Amino acid sequence: MTNSSPVSGGELFAAASPSSAVPRQRSLLPLTLLILVTIALLVAWLSRERWWPVPEVSVVRALPLAGASTGPRSSSTEPQQWLPASGWMVAWPHMVSASAQVSGTVQELLIQPGQQVRKGEVLARLDPRAAQLRLDQALAEEAAALAVVASSRHTIALEEAALRQLRAEYSQAQYRHDAVELQLQRVEAGGTSVSDARRQDLSLEMAAAQAAVEAAGAALAQAEARRSIAQAGHSRALAEHEARHSHMRQRSWEVEEHSVRSPIDGVVADVLVQPGQWLHSDEEHDGASVALVYEPQQLAAVVDVPLSSVADIRDGAAARIRCDVLPDTELVAQVHSRHGQADRSRGTLRLYLTLEQPAPSALTPEMLIRARIAVGNAQAIDSSQDEATTSNDDLTTIPPLEAADHPDFMWWKVDTEHRLRQVAVEIIERHEQHWLVRGLKAGDLIVHDHWPQARSGLRVNPHPMQQP
Repeated sequence: MTNSSPVSGGELFAAASPSSAVPRQRSLLPLTLLILVTIALLVAWLSRERWWPVPEVSVVRALPLAGASTGPRSSSTEPQQWLPASGWMVAWPHMVSASAQVSGTVQELLIQPGQQVRKGEVLARLDPRAAQLRLDQALAEEAAALAVVASSRHTIALEEAALRQLRAEYSQAQYRHDAVELQLQRVEAGGTSVSDARRQDLSLEMAAAQAAVEAAGAALAQAEARRSIAQAGHSRALAEHEARHSHMRQRSWEVEEHSVRSPIDGVVADVLVQPGQWLHSDEEHDGASVALVYEPQQLAAVVDVPLSSVADIRDGAAARIRCDVLPDTELVAQVHSRHGQADRSRGTLRLYLTLEQPAPSALTPEMLIRARIAVGNAQAIDSSQDEATTSNDDLTTIPPLEAADHPDFMWWKVDTEHRLRQVAVEIIERHEQHWLVRGLKAGDLIVHDHWPQARSGLRVNPHPMQQP
């Protein structure tokens, strides 16, 4: 026998705890290491800019418009000069004519000058009654041709059914003929054992079977000929229907052409016809014009300048345009070409001034305007003149940035914490010494070069460039 003594609960827990603590510590070890690595990576990320080198960037400073150099400052240079001119607004490059492609009487006008229209919108309708009568007749002819097509198709179906029946009859006659012929061959092979009467009967049956085969064959041939004739008639009917359908589409197009549609999205500049007026369509001159339509944002100014001043005006010279409907706005434009129409009796040359921005909606063709054109060394508007005519509170100047012409160029501003911030900048005017821009404030630092690696929030070390 063995002696056993009772063990208390505390002694049992003390005996078991060392062996159970080791696995628990081992299970917590990977989690602890993961937390330490995460903390280390987070600290490294937050302090990356302290340890990593901060890139240097070349920057230029935006200057207020009042301090901009709008021309040579030397007193010995020629001052800016502007040549005044007057003229009117025109559609650029030209008006678009909405023309009637057929002759007829104007029945209805659906537009008036100044009305906005969409491409394909009906502007006017000519009297379509004569064309509608021709269309109705063409529709009736097409319907008759279609009925002939249906009849010929039905005829083919009947001939096909008769042909199948005759083929079955011909097969039966041929089968009967072959059976009689086989019996006759057996009789002939049997010699004198068959009576002469039997032989004579078989000969008569053979002749009748042969006649039946020939008759069935003739009927089958006639049926195939009738089917061929029916198929030929059906082909002619289809061709006739196609011709009538084409004729009907032509007549339908004529009716449709009695509706004059707008060729573009735009505004009606002028209505050239009246209801009840007869229009003669001349294909050589692309139809009879019903209205003139223009694109409202594509306008230019026409001005006459003295021939004596033409030598001082260059192609692309700066110009400014004013109009009474926009008293507080001066539009930026440029000389499109000096090769205009000269009026020697008046001593003037006609110039076109194209707008650098889409035209305001208040401007319309034929509207009278006043303009001034840069001559001599003038490259921009005199600031003393601009302050009274344009709002310059949101305009600044910067040195020219060649990188801005890069297709992927982005404008980056360096904030007070030396971090990059993307900004939207609009170039208003480009000059040799400076650019006039909108979207910046005086004192803003702008990255000078095209930098594909730039990103918002990146800390940089700005290096100001020397500015004139």
